[in-house]
Order: sequence, then structure tokens, then C-alpha cells
Amino acid sequence: MSGIARNLNTFIDKYVAIEKAIQQLVCPLSQRYCAVCTGKCCREEFCKESVESTFLSVLVAKQKIRYDDSNGWLSSNGCRLAYGRPLVCYDFFCDDILHVNSTKTGRILALIKDFVSLGNRAHGAAHLLCIDDLDILKPKKIEKLCCKASLILDKLADTRPCIDIL
Repeated sequence: MSGIARNLNTFIDKYVAIEKAIQQLVCPLSQRYCAVCTGKCCREEFCKESVESTFLSVLVAKQKIRYDDSNGWLSSNGCRLAYGRPLVCYDFFCDDILHVNSTKTGRILALIKDFVSLGNRAHGAAHLLCIDDLDILKPKKIEKLCCKASLILDKLADTRPCIDIL
């Protein structure tokens, strides 16, 4: 990872862990609805953020898969990205999913809100996903991002059993 501060690697590992944990919560909730849905929520213009954002493009590059200019990351089996997805992918649930179990969905949405806000004010007022040069991130800021990520990981660990029993 040339050009990226070494201490950013710790944050990247935590970010990926959060994203994967959220996917584990969201998939069982949405899978049965998305599998039979005739609409297409996902569009290439949303996927494009993963290759336009310097931070997300670092995560995507680790996966060694090719971006499709017409379909983005979407395949017949869903999103091909294991992590590094644009935040809109987590910040949207259709009405069917929202109404299936509002308590469970509400808890998951609260965790997603924490995840989406994780990169807020990473440099000045800019969100982490909007920063073109990750080298401008100061070590203290990366340390703060790591602390915020750790708190979210703790919430995910504490919340998962509660969500599973609902």
C-alpha cells in the first residue's frame, strides 16, 4: 500500500471487520426479499463511489476483481464486493424489509448509522470517503478513527446476541 500511512492499516482492518459484521446482520434480514424482488435498487452509479473514493478504492484493490462499467459490482448473485462498498449500500432498506421486524431493523439501522458516520470529519469537514489524498490524515486523526471503530465493533459484539433472539 504505497503512499498510505502505515498506521492507517489498523483502521482499515477495523473498518473491514465492521463492514463484514454489518453484512452478516443485514443479509439474513434482506436476503429473502431481495431474492424475489423484481426491482433493482442497486445501480452502477452507486457502485461508482467505490472506485472514485480513494479510501474505498484501496479496499477494493485488495479484492482483485474487475469493475464492470455497465453493472458496477452487481452480478446475478448480488454484490461481488466483500467489503469496500459505498455507504449507500448500507443506508437503504426498502419498505418491505423495514416493516418485517421493525425492532430488529431499528437496531441494525442504528449500527449502520454509526458505521456511516465513522468517517465524518476525517480531515476538516470532509468525510473519509471524500478525501483524495489519504496521506494528509494525521496520525492523531487515524488514532481517533481507530478508537471510534473499536467502539462500533464493541457495539456490534454486544448487540448481535440481542438481534439474533428477536
